[in-house]
Amino acid sequence: MSNLQFLVVEDELIIRKFMAQELAQYGRVFEADTEEKANQILGNIKPDMAFVDLNLSETQNFEGLNIIEKCKQADVPSVVLTGHQDQLIVDEAYKRGANHFFSKGDIASAEGLDSSITNFIKSLNKLEVDEFFVNEFITESESLKSKIQFLKSQVLNSRQNVLITGPSGSGKSKIAEYVHRLINPESEFVSKNLTEVSENLIESELFGHVKGAFTGATEDKIGLLEKADGGTLFLDEIGALPKSTQQKLLKVIEEKTFSPVGSVKAKKVSFNLITATCEDLFEKINNGDFRLDFYFRIKGIEVEMPALKERREDIIPLLNFFLSKNKKKISLADDAKKTLEKYDWHGNVRELMALSKELLGYSKGYISSEDLPQYIQENSNPLEKTKATNTDGFLSPRMWEYIEEKGMLDLIKKIEQESFAKAERLIGRKVNAMSKKLNISKTMYYRIEEEYDQAKKVVLQ
Repeated sequence: MSNLQFLVVEDELIIRKFMAQELAQYGRVFEADTEEKANQILGNIKPDMAFVDLNLSETQNFEGLNIIEKCKQADVPSVVLTGHQDQLIVDEAYKRGANHFFSKGDIASAEGLDSSITNFIKSLNKLEVDEFFVNEFITESESLKSKIQFLKSQVLNSRQNVLITGPSGSGKSKIAEYVHRLINPESEFVSKNLTEVSENLIESELFGHVKGAFTGATEDKIGLLEKADGGTLFLDEIGALPKSTQQKLLKVIEEKTFSPVGSVKAKKVSFNLITATCEDLFEKINNGDFRLDFYFRIKGIEVEMPALKERREDIIPLLNFFLSKNKKKISLADDAKKTLEKYDWHGNVRELMALSKELLGYSKGYISSEDLPQYIQENSNPLEKTKATNTDGFLSPRMWEYIEEKGMLDLIKKIEQESFAKAERLIGRKVNAMSKKLNISKTMYYRIEEEYDQAKKVVLQ
């Protein structure tokens, strides 16, 4: 971080030299012991951060407040380090433009600067983020770069849970890995896509289980929560988590304890939680499928990843990045580039990566527009085309997609509830008439009715 510059304004020599020594490992340090010297430095350079003591003389004039104001005018982030903790002074410092306020006794120890201060410094390092965009997450989008830079600052300065939203294939997992490295790169990163776990096994997957907890539990199993202890737990597609399990995980987040399935023994656990989803969680909340209190617990810092069609300037750089990883080299004609930039990329970055593999399999190395797949040339959705042509059998492509995403049991439940809703619209909620219309028993009717009514409510327990 040698590119950073700091200003330390402190009249006490020992504290000023301590700060200068600690900050020197991150960049160049300029020192001032008076308001006049501080203003002179601010007139010549623009530091990346200023550390300011409020009282620079024995007169108790709080000259540091004026310096804070100068920093604000120069767009320089400022941190107040002072022995004065009166709330009026705190309020005034923030009014003048201070970004953070610390007591001197809270920020220094034999081990060095407090982690809060070092995190503020790390959040300034834009070079690291630029390297991430060059080597791992390719983008030319300035708005996306700003969004990730802001996310980095928030994560380092607050350590809240992180929720990443956006369409499938937009890079949510890559951002989750990056956040983990920012928080605690030496710890475990435990990742799981919840759509890959059947509903009846999800609690065993998360909490683990003890031998004999259920049929098939022939030995103890360590769950994801325990594996992530001291590190990061990334739960992808959090919208697929059953509502009953949401309540239990909410309790874990709040109390930092859990019990494996089949056990009453509580275990302590501490982890950084990152979740992601391609679903509209507010729609699921309104439908009664997602708990509102659980949403507010996991969201903490929320970042929305844009679809690839919303950052078309990244299409060719991304494709070149994927192609560059292979020994075989590909050249794209100008008309091919224009066609690719116009296509809507329904599968986002993941679809683009798949195309790169397809192009590398071609017998030719020079790719023109007419060499591209027909659906790309026509800018049509290949999935929709499949749906339109594949009409064989009762199971529609849309139903099969739903099974792959949610599972067969969820599809059956959805068919039950939509059939119930349609029958109700046709004949009203009359038990005998609806049971006959749907050709079901009254016992089944009451079960579906209860689930249908419950799904329409948002229950906060």
